Amino acid sequence: MADLKEFVFSFLFCLLLQCAPSLQDCSRPNPSSNVIINPDQANYTPWTYAVFSCPTGYLASGGATYSYCYSGSPDYWSPAMSQVISCTIDTSVTTPETGNMTAESMVFVADNSRGAIYMADFSSDSLDSLTFYALPFGSVSQPIGVDYDPATRMVYWTETSGSIRRANIDGTMQSVIVNSSIVGRSENLALDTSRGKVFWTDETLDRIMSANLDGSSQQILINTDIESPRAIIVHQVEGVMIWTDWSAPSRIERANLDGGDRYVIVNSSIIYPNGLALNADGSRVYWCDAGTDQIESVDLWGNDRMVHLATSSIHPYDLAVVDDTIIWTDWIYDAIGVTSTSNSSGYSLYYHSTFQNPHGIHVYQEEMPTTTEVYNPTTDQADPEADLTCDSVSMTLIMDRILLDISDDARDVHFKDKSCVGYDHDSQHVAITTMYDGCGTTQEQYDDYIIFTNMVTYYKPRPENGTDELITREHYLQIPVTCYLERTQVLEDSFMPEANLRVFEKKGYGDFSLNLDRYTTPGFYQPTNDSGEVTLGTPLYFGVRLTSVTNLTLLIESCWATSSPDPGDDPRYDIIKNGCAVDSTTVIYNLASPTFKGFSIDAFTFIGDNDEVYVHCSILICDDNDSGSRCAQGCISRSRRSLKNTGFQSKLHTITNGPLSDASRSQRAMLLDSVYDL
Repeated sequence: MADLKEFVFSFLFCLLLQCAPSLQDCSRPNPSSNVIINPDQANYTPWTYAVFSCPTGYLASGGATYSYCYSGSPDYWSPAMSQVISCTIDTSVTTPETGNMTAESMVFVADNSRGAIYMADFSSDSLDSLTFYALPFGSVSQPIGVDYDPATRMVYWTETSGSIRRANIDGTMQSVIVNSSIVGRSENLALDTSRGKVFWTDETLDRIMSANLDGSSQQILINTDIESPRAIIVHQVEGVMIWTDWSAPSRIERANLDGGDRYVIVNSSIIYPNGLALNADGSRVYWCDAGTDQIESVDLWGNDRMVHLATSSIHPYDLAVVDDTIIWTDWIYDAIGVTSTSNSSGYSLYYHSTFQNPHGIHVYQEEMPTTTEVYNPTTDQADPEADLTCDSVSMTLIMDRILLDISDDARDVHFKDKSCVGYDHDSQHVAITTMYDGCGTTQEQYDDYIIFTNMVTYYKPRPENGTDELITREHYLQIPVTCYLERTQVLEDSFMPEANLRVFEKKGYGDFSLNLDRYTTPGFYQPTNDSGEVTLGTPLYFGVRLTSVTNLTLLIESCWATSSPDPGDDPRYDIIKNGCAVDSTTVIYNLASPTFKGFSIDAFTFIGDNDEVYVHCSILICDDNDSGSRCAQGCISRSRRSLKNTGFQSKLHTITNGPLSDASRSQRAMLLDSVYDL
């Protein structure tokens, strides 16, 4: 009886202290992963219930869709969690939530106001019945243009701020490839995946630029006779780019991918040509005009002009062509417009409730093979292969699908981090990609290389003979992947901007992307784009940029000048040695960025008949967290030579650009030529 009184007293005391919920309430239910709980809360009072469902892209399999909290000692859920539904991926639905992004055809739309990139799969659906999903990119700042690289599953987009960003379609591997401090306003962009390039229009600084897909090797292609470039597309087969320009008069132009052979294809009866697209066979250029509210097309040289839609009821921004259908983003209705490529005034508008301010639109369609190849192990003698590609920031493994069981899909392949799974590269291959600082990738430093290592695994053990036995004799696949990136490169520049990137190509190896550019000011905002002729005595500003993953830094270990492209040639004039300025006019700038270093030197020329100057710089790459590395030591003067280096050293590789010339000599030569012509 005493024990009972003590229990009652303790229970009443606990009620006064409001601790009863921990004794009576049911704790949060724990069904299988991916199951949605509604309401989702920490505690449930007796006789309340939770409802279970599956997210978009998943199927519910077996079991109850609800469970009650029953009063007991302790309280309990019924049905039990083992009896409620589980959620499995619906492979027939393409959604970002499941990572099932293997659609043969996709539409991408950049919504500027909603701050999102939307995607819809229309492999089997018509354009009027699509389901758009916001890709899981988090916060996107006012996107404008959008494009897609199917080989790496990377989505690229421009932002109103000026930056160009990219991310894997599943939301991973997000990065800024072009910083807003470099461009004024990147209006639109176009990928050339066959050449590994991205092109974009800069509306503020009135130019067209290009870079590698990771943002390295940025080049100014066109910056004359251009005032307000907007849309841009690349014809990968013809090797030309086509863009619109709002300058007076407005026009549409084409040029080679290096900016040469410019040609105006349309310059009449247009006001604000805002979007561009090619038809399926690449024979016609389509555009939409926000001033005339028309959609028109011409052939690649501006002939055979056709009007496809003309009505003041629309305000098109960007467009794409799908077979015999034109689709566009419309600002009056915040919708997607659809019309025929035939001369017609009919059109329809869809998805008003989905978009708020749609800008760029891009359509990806997988090229379907004309024949189907089936692997037959009795007749096909070639071994299955796996190819590894190492770039400056990531590694990608592409493997033959025959390495997988016929019933398995790409998501059964993963890195050390099992959440990093594979994807369908094409009908015959599976691919898997990671940044060097993700998916469990490890990093090691050696004298000559920084090495990134991971393990690709495919392992789905099954019971032997289809029974319930606990053993299996099926193999599992493990592929160690290792990227060797050389730690030291020597860059040369003759102040000529057109050849400022070097990537050493070695089978099984990769390299960091390093740019050596000459800049206009010590703020290092804008690379120069001049002829390379400089005035003696004027300051010349050089910047070295490393494009790679985080936690790496660089050191300009030495720089010197020669009169020829050969860095070992004579005469030789030292500018920087052991990280220290040697020339009295040289200034090494202490910049905050670990991946960008700069210096300046007053322009000079060699005495004698040497009219050209070439500058060579030896660059060392180190771990930014290694306080004892050579990069961390910086300038090592003669008195500090005995300082012990606890980091790593590496050998040198040389590349050369050129030449630099004295502007006054050129002027004198021109004067002499004119005298001799008299």
